[in-house]
Amino acid sequence: MAIKTLGFMSSLALLCACQPTSIIDDRSAPSPSTQEFLEIACPSPRITGFDNLPDVTTLPNPFLMADGRVASDRHDWACRRQSIRQQAFHYLYGEKPSKPDVSGTMTRDAIHVSAAVDGKTIRFSAAVKPPEGDGPFPVFIGMGSGFAELPEPFQELLLSKGIAVVIYDLYEIGAERQGPGHGLFYDLYGADHPAGLLTAW
Repeated sequence: MAIKTLGFMSSLALLCACQPTSIIDDRSAPSPSTQEFLEIACPSPRITGFDNLPDVTTLPNPFLMADGRVASDRHDWACRRQSIRQQAFHYLYGEKPSKPDVSGTMTRDAIHVSAAVDGKTIRFSAAVKPPEGDGPFPVFIGMGSGFAELPEPFQELLLSKGIAVVIYDLYEIGAERQGPGHGLFYDLYGADHPAGLLTAW
């Protein structure tokens, strides 16, 4: 699994991302292996305005649960991860919208995607670099410009290992330095949608 994080968000992103499907044990719902995220019954985290948040002068315990207990098993961690996710979207990333209706086509060197919501449709493409051979291949998905651009030597390394590279332009989806609400994501969901760029990307 490849993880790219930004500064102060690194520990939070790692905590949210690093969950194998086996983290959900017999006391919870089935494995979320076919779902992006599985909601389970857990205590809700404290969600309040920024002005009401307590001052925290030391590094907080990432395993401290919403009910004051410390996570001690896999089920507890599944709840803690869900709590971190809810707080992250509220305070950092902005609201994540509902899934659009997605369709597309693929050639050996490109993926063409259409996404539709409430009568609005956006279209974008991602470049595909397959390794030699007929496949199937594992895929490394990269963002193709700016801070997240994949260096060419790294792409070549992946290809040499039999890993396909898919690259899309994150700034086409959500544009930086142009004020809020610019890019295909906001064309689809509205320029005033509260999602931040990390959610849009």
